[in-house]
Amino acid sequence: MEVTFGTRQLRRCYEASARAIQRWRPEAARKFVTRIRQLRAIAAYSIRAIRLHALMGSNRGELSITLTGRRRLIVTKGEREEVSNPYED
Repeated sequence: MEVTFGTRQLRRCYEASARAIQRWRPEAARKFVTRIRQLRAIAAYSIRAIRLHALMGSNRGELSITLTGRRRLIVTKGEREEVSNPYED
């Protein structure tokens, strides 16, 4: 699966985990990188281990992956997947 990032900052956090640790906490940063790798490895949206689930309401058509606590990734399904962080500080 091809993954594109919603912002340059998210891409940079994936490419340089030290930047992600600085931005978030170490646990969330590690899970962020792990989840992106898992997304790249899967062929279908049916992975329970990463707590992937469809969103409702105004976010209908998007998927969410829990990282830690309030941190999550929002995945937009389309021609290309877009990963974003809804809790940008």
